[in-house]
Amino acid sequence: MKNNYNFQLVFALIAILFTSCIEDKETTPYVPGSEGFHVAHSGAFSKPKTASVSAISMTDTDTTFSHLAYKSANGEELGGNIEGFDSNGQLTVITTASTSQIIICDTKTLEKRFVVTDSVDNPRYTAFDGNKAYVTVWGPIQPDYSYINPKVLVINLSTGKLENWFSVGSNPEGIAIKDGKLYVAPSYTANVEVYDLSDLSAAPELINIDAAPQHFAFDADNNLWVSATGAWNFVVADENKGLAKLNTSNNTLETLINYTGIGGDGYIKASSDGSTIYGIGAEAWPSTTTEIVEFNLSSKKYDTIITGEGFKGVGQNPASKDIYVAVTPDYENSGLVNVYTETGTKKGSMEVGLAPYHFIFY
Repeated sequence: MKNNYNFQLVFALIAILFTSCIEDKETTPYVPGSEGFHVAHSGAFSKPKTASVSAISMTDTDTTFSHLAYKSANGEELGGNIEGFDSNGQLTVITTASTSQIIICDTKTLEKRFVVTDSVDNPRYTAFDGNKAYVTVWGPIQPDYSYINPKVLVINLSTGKLENWFSVGSNPEGIAIKDGKLYVAPSYTANVEVYDLSDLSAAPELINIDAAPQHFAFDADNNLWVSATGAWNFVVADENKGLAKLNTSNNTLETLINYTGIGGDGYIKASSDGSTIYGIGAEAWPSTTTEIVEFNLSSKKYDTIITGEGFKGVGQNPASKDIYVAVTPDYENSGLVNVYTETGTKKGSMEVGLAPYHFIFY
């Protein structure tokens, strides 16, 4: 019953915790609890020191919110805009694009273990396999704002050393591992690339999805899904947008849940039990109107469960089953984390750092 008690405690303290001013939370030291969650804020690109990690930690008797949890744990700023924030349950990999760093820290305590800078140019997202982390990298930015030399870095999590790297397609975003295969989403192409972990020098197989692949999610049966979006450099037909299921036995597109409103970032996250996948929809820029949709993987349909402005990230707390939504109203003021029931009823809201995006629950 401890989980239920702690999350009841959180919302009993909403009036105190969630509405207190952000300056008070900046001075609260981060002490990890028996459970809790972290939220990463990418910050503003012109202000790299605005990136941070906030944390709520819970014990049987107390709940605390530390706005600058990473700084509290390490005595230093992150120093760069966060892109990726991925965990294998023990370690968290934070990638900072503006300063081109890969930071490896303890998932629960946020204490830094290693910083990788070798061959790191605009890193993105991470997949884990044993003691190795595979990180997508866009490569150096050019005067015309394009990127060259995209790759995946292979990092030893025990030593923090770069062990290997290999070239991939343009602007790789999501990355996933299944059955000895590595799946990469080069977001400026129409293909998912499939590499054999036993021979990363071999040319990849391609899965054409007729859309720009962005991010991956696994369902309860370990099926692999990828978001299929539009890209600035090529036009994607509406009928090809949505959530695509990949057949990993023969490397083909198996099915598509068509959702024309899927946001350009293609951010998706599986529910805690893997029965559904949450996605973020967005109207075309400069509109800030967004929505959270729930993809029913059995019926191959989706439902809009939450609507609002400036949604950037979503996750489900495995303890409470509540849905957490990261809200970025702009890049000058503090963001918000809104908390909803599984059916989309709002329970509370907390002020966090600039441009919140990713959640990690422990």
